Order: sequence, then structure tokens, then C-alpha cells
Amino acid sequence: MVKRAERNGSVAVCRHGRTVAFVVSRERMEAILETLEIMADESAMRSIRDYESGRIKPKPFEPDL
Repeated sequence: MVKRAERNGSVAVCRHGRTVAFVVSRERMEAILETLEIMADESAMRSIRDYESGRIKPKPFEPDL
């Protein structure tokens, strides 16, 4: 089951045809935690909403050399 979760991201564990738990890969769990951190950041969420609504445009990335 763990190998399948690693391959697919997650596996549902069922009992009597009803999902009772999930086995989640480390990669998927890290992505979930990163998403939760972004969602908890009011400034980041405001920027995302502004971008999605068209109020702001992305700027090209110019690294400092």
C-alpha cells in the first residue's frame, strides 16, 4: 500500500466499501503543507486574488547578478 501511495500520491483505505483513511506519499503531504502555509498568509492570498482578477500582471524575473 505504501509503494502504491508513493507511485500515485495517495491510496484510500476502505472498510466495508467506505473510505476510512488515506495513505499519503511524502511528496503529496509536503505539497499539502506548502499549500496550507500559502493559504494562511494573508498577503500571499491577496496577491493571488489580485492576479486572478486581472488587477495585477506578473513581472518577468530578473536575477541579481
